[in-house]
Amino acid sequence: IAIGSTMLGRVKASTDEIIGQRMPRIEATQQLLSDVNDIAIALRNQILTDHADDRAAQSRAILAARDAAERTLQYFDRTLDRARGRELLAQIRKENALYVAGQDKLMRTVEGGDLPGARAILTDELRPILARLKGAATALIDYQKTLTTQSAAAADAAYTQSMLLSWSIGAAALLLSALTAWWITA
Repeated sequence: IAIGSTMLGRVKASTDEIIGQRMPRIEATQQLLSDVNDIAIALRNQILTDHADDRAAQSRAILAARDAAERTLQYFDRTLDRARGRELLAQIRKENALYVAGQDKLMRTVEGGDLPGARAILTDELRPILARLKGAATALIDYQKTLTTQSAAAADAAYTQSMLLSWSIGAAALLLSALTAWWITA
């Protein structure tokens, strides 16, 4: 019973790790990418619109998405506990800081009425940063998926070991019963 409970505990631990850690981190990274995409769209919209009200609305959307992204990064600060995850978070933070600075520069340029300058900032400065930021976030997702696969494999191995152990104990008990019956009747 103790061995079976231990094996089931290993399956549960692996399952809990997938459900309680890996999946929420993958979802949070997906949300981060969504927020970054919302910012990119709002930046483009600021350049495309001629209406001050729309530009103000786009600025509010950018700031709201930034806040959401920062909350996600704070979540990662609290929950990422492995060296590789921390490395990827540092890379995401670095690129995000550059992206935020570039956003501010672009918004000031749009407010100043220099739309060709804003387009140049978007194309020459922000797009490469955005690509690196998305790349780092995607790498974090891939890393979490790798850890999920490892946890699933550990759960499967514990299940297989538990089944083999159960069958082995059952076979040993059957053999012992047969030997005892033979000994009693002999």
